[in-house]
Amino acid sequence: MIETSDSPVVSVVVPVFNGEKYLAETLNSISAQSYKNLEVIVVDDGSVDSTASIAQSFPGVNYVHQSRAGVGAALNTGFRKATGSFFSGLDADDLWTAEKIELQLRALSAQPNVDIVFGHVEQFISPELDDAARATVHCPEGAQPGPSICTILTRRESFLKVGWFSEELQVGQFIEWYLRATEMNLQIEMLSQTVMYRRLHKSNLGLVNQQSSLQYLRILKQSLDRRRAGLSGGTENADT
Repeated sequence: MIETSDSPVVSVVVPVFNGEKYLAETLNSISAQSYKNLEVIVVDDGSVDSTASIAQSFPGVNYVHQSRAGVGAALNTGFRKATGSFFSGLDADDLWTAEKIELQLRALSAQPNVDIVFGHVEQFISPELDDAARATVHCPEGAQPGPSICTILTRRESFLKVGWFSEELQVGQFIEWYLRATEMNLQIEMLSQTVMYRRLHKSNLGLVNQQSSLQYLRILKQSLDRRRAGLSGGTENADT
């Protein structure tokens, strides 16, 4: 894979655990990108289904297997192997629009001071759900702004400035990372265009359990503590 100033490499990390049901569709949506200079890294987090054979059937995909360690660890494994000048990611059950990367690269190229670009998300009910399951699903209409690992395009140096994803959290790994990025005052832009389709299916339809709620609260508290410590430190420095 060759990188030039006009055609930089974009590294895309796809973390997956037992993703045989939707992985091929996800990888097809990456292959269909209008921007072609992509480095695709699928990190298999200990799957026991046919995830490996599906990933390896796609030409050019860099398949990496690791023992089960969680989403944060899988993302870190992928981004540590990434060689591109720009980083993005996609969950193994979601889809990109065909011009996702091209639109975001254009925005970053036009605004050298911008570190991170996101885009809008449209949600859809996975076709295999029966009528009973569909009746329980709230699927918002239209596009909504969606800062997530699936909608991000970030400069490599900006990503590394924020650091790696938490490997202790079971949920909210990207939220925790994003809060650190905002605390560092990285410049972030939200495109008006839809760049990702989020699939609603049986594995992601449940209500957030108590443990997940506690972890989200913990993430927010840690962010507030860091901000307070920063303000306190700034006041002390100003007084001396």
